[in-house]
Amino acid sequence: MTATKSSSRSQSTPVLINRLVYGGFVILSIYFLLQNDPANALVNLGIALVADPFNPSVSWKDRPFWQRAWLVVHLLVLLTMLLFTWF
Repeated sequence: MTATKSSSRSQSTPVLINRLVYGGFVILSIYFLLQNDPANALVNLGIALVADPFNPSVSWKDRPFWQRAWLVVHLLVLLTMLLFTWF
C-alpha cells in the first residue's frame, strides 16, 4: 500500500509545480501588459505554455475537451499578441 501512495503522490507533485509555474508566468505576463511592455508579456506567455498546467503524462487525444480548448485558446492569444507586436 505504501508504494501506491508514493507513486500517486509523485505524479501529483509535478502537476502542482507545473500549475504554479504556469500561473506565475501568466500573472507575470499580465503584469507586463499592464506596464505597457508587450514584448516581455509575449515572452512570458509563451514560456507559460512550456509548463503544462494539466497532467503532462496524458496524451493529447486522451485529454478532456476543455483542457485542449484551454491550451488552444492560450496559443491563439499568444499568436495574436505576436501579430500585434510585429505590426
